Amino acid sequence: MKAIIYTIKLLEPVLVTALEGDPNSSVSFPYLPGSVLRGVFVGRYLRHIKKQQLDAGNSDETNTELRRLFFTGETCYLNGYLDCGKYEPQRTLPAPRSWYRRRDADLDQVVDLYDLAHPLSVSEDLKTIGNLFCSVGTNHPLLLKPQRQLAVHTARNRRFGRARSSSGENELSGAVFQYESLAPGQSFVAVILCQNEDETLLMSLIDGKAQIGGSRTGGYGRVQLTHIKTEEATSWQETSIKPNAANNKVIVTLLSDLILRDSYGQPTNDPQQVAIALGGELQDAYLSTHVVSGFNRKWGLPLPQIPAYAMGSLFILDKVDQSKLDKALQCGLGERRAEGFGRLGLHWNQSAQLRGRVWEAQEPDMPAFTDPTSQKLAQQMANRLLSQKLDWHIGSRAFDLIPKDYKSKVSKSQVYRLRALLEDILRELAQAPREKKAAVITKGRERIQEYLDNVMRRDFSRKQFEKARLDNKQFLDWAKERVADTQEESTREAAIGPMDLPKIGQISAEWDDETTFSSNLRLISGVLAHMAKSAREDN
Repeated sequence: MKAIIYTIKLLEPVLVTALEGDPNSSVSFPYLPGSVLRGVFVGRYLRHIKKQQLDAGNSDETNTELRRLFFTGETCYLNGYLDCGKYEPQRTLPAPRSWYRRRDADLDQVVDLYDLAHPLSVSEDLKTIGNLFCSVGTNHPLLLKPQRQLAVHTARNRRFGRARSSSGENELSGAVFQYESLAPGQSFVAVILCQNEDETLLMSLIDGKAQIGGSRTGGYGRVQLTHIKTEEATSWQETSIKPNAANNKVIVTLLSDLILRDSYGQPTNDPQQVAIALGGELQDAYLSTHVVSGFNRKWGLPLPQIPAYAMGSLFILDKVDQSKLDKALQCGLGERRAEGFGRLGLHWNQSAQLRGRVWEAQEPDMPAFTDPTSQKLAQQMANRLLSQKLDWHIGSRAFDLIPKDYKSKVSKSQVYRLRALLEDILRELAQAPREKKAAVITKGRERIQEYLDNVMRRDFSRKQFEKARLDNKQFLDWAKERVADTQEESTREAAIGPMDLPKIGQISAEWDDETTFSSNLRLISGVLAHMAKSAREDN
């Protein structure tokens, strides 16, 4: 057998959706599934290579080859994982679920990792490193995850090319939805395991541009495939570590999702089934599970949802059947192996303690805007993306500021009067021309300070607000600080916490005095909204 190694560079955002998020959003996998890559080669095979044979009626020979290449599992299309090579492509792998770090350790720097699959005495409080990918073959692994791109879209009428009133009960009328896709500019490394006689044919299908994933007509999915090298599959290992199972203890790590069925033919997540499939006894497991599915473009329908063992899951086995283990290492385990499922790594990591380092993935190729019109448009788009992020972050921050045991202490009329003033100033600021916004901000601060001073002079109103505390401060004192604050960093930390500013190409969103002032007012208004809700519930 042969192992054909190739890279996939994203020329556009790629949307290969997972079963995540709400119904109005689509979230892409953090890798390129083998099923999607197999679909690319199926299309190329049918369009370019075998069209003449199909037209000539050589159906038996062609169908036999077609099944061997794409459906029987003799040819496996492994997942495309991030490329972390500096000088030449290097395929990463899912980090084992047995890797932990100290709870107070920051993943933004060099961090100590502990592999609990090995005997280890650690007194620190540990937590998992999460769903990351890592380099292999070293005690100083690189930890990384792909960069993503968030875009908001509006549903359009197919006939008119724009949002319009619905003409049928099943037609959307300008619904807003969002895509969280893989950002362009990143490179992934994938592998095809094939028979020797199919090497030449498959290599001829690799080089060139292709489209993968969804929304291909909407600016998504264009990629560049490039062949890197071909190796003998018998000597090639995904982990770059030669298997060695001399002792009875065997540590097996899932390098991709695994689908197994129990004795009744039902999909299962029981870790004992992995031991049974390899003819061994289960000693321990660091397991994660989820539901896998897919989409068949020929049918136009989603595939059945099936529970699976998640990539990175680790199993410690004893008394394994060596023949079953060797076959699983070479051909994979379980179902859908032609799509890259069921890949195993044996004795991947030999060390109980490692030194990990977070690696910054390749910066996406950002478009350069040279003419003033494009720069102005890109700036407007970046600012609108910032406004959308602020809506979510400020709402979340306002909810966190309210104590969990908070009971209504301020009357609804007091809350509504202050909120009405804030909303009036925000509306006036949004409608003001750019040259007058500074004056509106100054006048708005004066109006709010005057209102809060009047509340302080009224005993009944003041006592209500004094009972409400935020960040160990009385509400009125906290609100005055937020209104008077003019420091960008202080405002971002208080209102939304750490947040990267959105970018369109090389143009970043602007955070100016208007953003500082409006963010503070929206945060105060959000806190007041939760107060009003608490008052309604108490009544």
